[in-house]
Amino acid sequence: MPPPATEERPFDSPQLDDAEAAQRLGDTTSAITLLHMAADQAPAPTRTRLRLEAAVLATQLADDMDAPDPPGRAASPATQALREMLAIRQAADRPDPDKARSLARLEGQVSARIEPLRRLWEGQSRMAAGEYAKAVTVLTGIDDAPQASATHRLTAESVLWRALIALDGTQADDWPAPATANTDLGGWKELADGVARHALNPDATRRFLRQWRRRHPQHPATGMLLTRIRLMQRADLSPARRVAVLLPLSGELANAGALIQRGILAAYHASDSQRRPRRLDFIDTGEAGLPPRFAYQRALNQGAGQVIGPLRKAAVRELARNLDRSRPTIALNRLETGPPADRPPGFYQFGLAPEDDARTMAEAALRLGYQRLAVLRRADDWGRRVGQAFRDALTDRDGRIAEVVSYSPEAQDLAVPIRQLLNLDASDGRHERIQSITGTRLRFEARRRMDIDGVFVAARQPDARLVLPQIRFHRGIGLPVLGVADAHDEQPAAEVNNDLEGLMLPRLPWLMGRNPDPGSQRARQQLDAAGLESQHRLLALGIDAYNLLSRIDALLRYPSLRTAGATGTLAVDTRQRIRRTTPVMEITPDGLRPVELPEKTEVEDGQSTNREGR
Repeated sequence: MPPPATEERPFDSPQLDDAEAAQRLGDTTSAITLLHMAADQAPAPTRTRLRLEAAVLATQLADDMDAPDPPGRAASPATQALREMLAIRQAADRPDPDKARSLARLEGQVSARIEPLRRLWEGQSRMAAGEYAKAVTVLTGIDDAPQASATHRLTAESVLWRALIALDGTQADDWPAPATANTDLGGWKELADGVARHALNPDATRRFLRQWRRRHPQHPATGMLLTRIRLMQRADLSPARRVAVLLPLSGELANAGALIQRGILAAYHASDSQRRPRRLDFIDTGEAGLPPRFAYQRALNQGAGQVIGPLRKAAVRELARNLDRSRPTIALNRLETGPPADRPPGFYQFGLAPEDDARTMAEAALRLGYQRLAVLRRADDWGRRVGQAFRDALTDRDGRIAEVVSYSPEAQDLAVPIRQLLNLDASDGRHERIQSITGTRLRFEARRRMDIDGVFVAARQPDARLVLPQIRFHRGIGLPVLGVADAHDEQPAAEVNNDLEGLMLPRLPWLMGRNPDPGSQRARQQLDAAGLESQHRLLALGIDAYNLLSRIDALLRYPSLRTAGATGTLAVDTRQRIRRTTPVMEITPDGLRPVELPEKTEVEDGQSTNREGR
């Protein structure tokens, strides 16, 4: 049983006043010395507390002073609180919500001299544990601590800013209240939102910061932080001086590699000369070139600061698992979900994955009011992956999957799987049972199931041309059908549009001649000026891969940030994959027409805003 707490008597000393003054000035060494001098004159219980305060302050100097007196000795509540603070600080540095909660319980139990450190440590612990909103609440209150020095405030400001950025993109409910424009907290939120919104535009950021300071002249954010924000943005938007591109320029994938190379070069020549790499090195990873591992090593030996490629999925997997990932790399393909070793820091996966199309269509379905869908997919790995991506994206947003049915890509007659999908066999069974019971021959017309709002079809050309007409034939007329881009050619013939009439699917902005990104517009002008064919999706992949060199750091820093590209609206997810969202089109006999989608709600979006860098 621990001994009873000892009460301290009031104790005044000029050294304590001097220690507080030194601490406010940021002179921690002098404050520690003065606390020891005061402790030498203090009675036993207070002496122990003052020496513990000195030990706590010494942690700021990376000086672990021994705590006076053994823990089992009777101590005042303030002394016990200090011992607990030291024990928490000396524990293994790992994300641990218990450390933050323990520090929070000590509020009001330590002196004004120690309160700034207690608050700072609690904020750091909550930040490390991922409790960003609580970290913001704790750290914005450090200005209320009278003994907080400039060093305390600057340290707290740095951690606070990281917590604000981590909160970027979360729903408003995740923010601590009150987050209104007439509070310091509201000013912090406005600052974080504005910086994230303009993260890809330095001129817009500079204007926003000036306007923000005029609106919040008394806000505690320092000029040093605002300068740091601009310097971080400059660093984020500066590509490496030398970039290596690993592409198959020989062998069976040579044509694909050449198209991507052409897109990269078009984007390079279209970019601002002050913000482009000084050199692009193309390294062949095709049949006449180097194996991907050796090509990557050559890139490093040549001084590449960033790498684009490789293209083959097997090569992407090999680099992700085995090589030195000291250079940021934008791989041009995507891996299946794997262990953390498959996602090393700085290794980004980008491609024209049909899974992105499936997620785009799941969101489109919900925005169109289709909550319950059936899935018809190819009976192969491609169909499984695409169908599962759609299912996951729909159910994550509270949609429902009524049925999943697969079909053989080689089959010409899809009556069996389609009838199963639409429950027509069940309708036939009911008819047969009724005839058996009544003994009479009844006039009958099969009815499809009425518990679905539409069908998602994971089909490629040419089997999509079989699926759509047969769905209509089997009582599916009027039923919305959604698919992926692979169901439609980049330049389809008229009969293809007739077969696929009514199918809704995503389409690359590049193929539609819509380039909301100025960089993409300039790249198309480069291709047109050279008289080169521009209607190919791999050109768009190359253009976006190049433009991502100077955007990837900002996209990673700000979770809600989106940037318009030739392949769609791009973002980076938590697995370092570049996610694409593309416009949705409907196929008509005359071609494609845009599908107008209702605006996202916060619930559907899962984010407070949808920011795009322009």
